[in-house]
Amino acid sequence: MLDRNIPPALNPLPQASLIAPVERSLANGTRIYVFKDNQQEVFKMDILFRAGREYASRPFIADTALNMLNEGTFSRTGREIAEIFDFHGAYMGLYTGFVQSSLSVVSLYKHAGTIAGLIAEMIAESRIPEEEMKIFLKNRKQELLLKLEKNNFIAHREFGKKLYGPTHPYANNTTPEDIERVNGKDVADFYTSHIRSKAPTLLLSGRIEEDFLRRIEEIFGSFSYCAPTGELPEFPEIPSVPGRYATETKNSMQTSLRIGKKGLSLTHPDYPGFIVLNTLIGGYFGSRLMSNIREEKGYTYGIHSANIVLPQSAYWVIMSDVNSEYKDRAVEEVLKEIDILRKEPVGERELEMVKTYMHGEILRETDGIFAQSDTFAEKLAFGLDNRYFEGIIRDIHAQTPEMLLSIAQRHLNPEEFIIITAG
Repeated sequence: MLDRNIPPALNPLPQASLIAPVERSLANGTRIYVFKDNQQEVFKMDILFRAGREYASRPFIADTALNMLNEGTFSRTGREIAEIFDFHGAYMGLYTGFVQSSLSVVSLYKHAGTIAGLIAEMIAESRIPEEEMKIFLKNRKQELLLKLEKNNFIAHREFGKKLYGPTHPYANNTTPEDIERVNGKDVADFYTSHIRSKAPTLLLSGRIEEDFLRRIEEIFGSFSYCAPTGELPEFPEIPSVPGRYATETKNSMQTSLRIGKKGLSLTHPDYPGFIVLNTLIGGYFGSRLMSNIREEKGYTYGIHSANIVLPQSAYWVIMSDVNSEYKDRAVEEVLKEIDILRKEPVGERELEMVKTYMHGEILRETDGIFAQSDTFAEKLAFGLDNRYFEGIIRDIHAQTPEMLLSIAQRHLNPEEFIIITAG
């Protein structure tokens, strides 16, 4: 008979089952990576452009240029494009990053040729219609105005400004006035020089048969691209002095907290241990901060931490919304937990639980052909590929309490913290 007082035995987790993509390079500089699984009835295409915000001369130019791709070509209106996607049951998404922007589309494979041809037309023949651009900018301005009333958004922006300086792109400093200043000429120039004229990277995943792959090579191989010019621009960082900064807002029962500092890049030798520490302190539901500040003290519904890796930097931050009455106590409890982490080695049982959780999350992140294509796209921005996961799993399991104590002492010094309260 089953004894429910005895937990089930723990078995070692497997390694991530990584799929090596097939790579092809076209004569015009376009790179294609194929994650093939012809058991699927669906295909996915991700087109990665070197057309992120850091390449733009002013804020919101890159975002607008990318989002105008589905608003009309020289032969179709935006409405006609939307109707084609709807009729074929296809979904398209657009994302603008700091360095890399992307267009992603998912559809049934039987419509792959039609959808791929339409996407190519949108990239090659975007006409940036003025009326649609005005509507887009008006909507985005209204979204920003609403966000600027929310404490968590205010805290996030203030944290970025204090960490990098008010004019740095990583400060997320777009204003409503910036959106108002966007004009058609600047958007068209950015589209021409960064989306239409630079060779993209294509990721094809799911059902990808040879006839479709030949069609993709034919379509995208016919484009003419200029040679890449110049490196990614560098922006000077003007950080504020570490310490506490408060922003007062009206009629707010809650206060948003941001507590953190510069983080570690993917290639830093202490990175594996640092992300283990991050998970332990605030990276999952059973973390020390959740146990203390949510479960024991009841100051918040949730609190978590993250090491955010950016193309030219990284930052580590603890985030929470707390009852305003307890904001100072919450900050002190966070600092207390950091102090314990810097003074006392983590117990073997807790450490093993965290390692197992992180290993499982990596398996979840790389589960399936489409997930592996997505993670591959993310890693490409840092000059890496999915083999990164093999090394990081190994390095996570290699961490010892003594190693983590040393890393905490090096990288989690409260005297270096920026502490933001907005509420």
